Amino acid sequence: MRMDKYSSQLSYWVASLLAAAGAMTLQDWAVLVGILVAVFTAGVNWYYKRKLVNKLTAVGYDKERAKAAYKAMSE
Repeated sequence: MRMDKYSSQLSYWVASLLAAAGAMTLQDWAVLVGILVAVFTAGVNWYYKRKLVNKLTAVGYDKERAKAAYKAMSE
């Protein structure tokens, strides 16, 4: 009985997701992909900026000087 309960719920979720995906137009998909790419790019930029600032503070820069150095290098 337990397996039947989980497989039913899974099939309902998959059917709902496929129905929602089928209702989306090509333009809707383009907007969704654009948003996901923008969020991913912001995350990658944040990660590498934090990594550089941490390296500069380990060398002896204070956080404000490290951020200023990062800003100067990215211009």
